[in-house]
Amino acid sequence: MVLLAPFRRASSPKSKATESSVLGRVRYRIDTVFGQLTDRCNLKRVWARDLWHLRNRLLRMILMHTLGLWFNQQNAAPLLQLE
Repeated sequence: MVLLAPFRRASSPKSKATESSVLGRVRYRIDTVFGQLTDRCNLKRVWARDLWHLRNRLLRMILMHTLGLWFNQQNAAPLLQLE
């Protein structure tokens, strides 16, 4: 089993491989989604009293993001443009 990871920069000397470009697009999409969640939902500072409250808060935020993507898909808008 081989673990493939994308390069952080496209200017890396080994980043010209085709697998790296596909992984780079996936990494960019994941970074965009996490960035939106941390900005919109203030995930950098989550003050939860216990694990139950933390879990429910994170689930609500992921549900909110998923519903936003679904509404954008229904309206033929760009998926990650949630403003």
